[in-house]
Amino acid sequence: MRILQMVWLASGLSAALAHAEQLALIDSSGQAAQGVLAVNQAAGDANQQGNLQALALAAGVAQASVTLAQQQGAAQGMAQQSQHASIVGAAFAGSQGLLAVNQTAGNANQSLNAFSLAQAARPQATVRDMPAAVQDAVLAGTTAAAAPTAGATANVGQTTELSAAAFQGSRGLVQLNQIAGSHNLAVNVVAVQWANP
Repeated sequence: MRILQMVWLASGLSAALAHAEQLALIDSSGQAAQGVLAVNQAAGDANQQGNLQALALAAGVAQASVTLAQQQGAAQGMAQQSQHASIVGAAFAGSQGLLAVNQTAGNANQSLNAFSLAQAARPQATVRDMPAAVQDAVLAGTTAAAAPTAGATANVGQTTELSAAAFQGSRGLVQLNQIAGSHNLAVNVVAVQWANP
């Protein structure tokens, strides 16, 4: 796995121009992984990422809960940038189990993969301390920092790339957030309640 962030700075007589290329690259790594594999990769500034899992097994009552609070402050104007997030080759191919990947190229993004499993006679699996039935409404109200309104420069290029061979033959649960840009929010939530007879 490789993270590359290259910055070129040039200055004029009275003003400075900043141009940055942000590249998040995963190339043929994580193949045939087994069990739980959590990967966070970011190129840029002020990105927040999380991969959270909770598992509860019991004969009577089991509660698996995942809680995360992510907040972003006011956004600043960003320099002109090219942002590229790429997963190439056979990255993660043939993996088995729980695979959670957050990959970001940009600024002020938030990404989360959350998984909770409760197995018991009376199970309760929650994310953010709430039953699964109300999670969608709560997540809909979560936002990343708003884009700046003044002094911002448009982005030159924002691309994501996912190889056809990546994740090929994987079994189990795969959660992937891939972002190229700024001020984005990406969330994958799985909450499973499994009642024993």
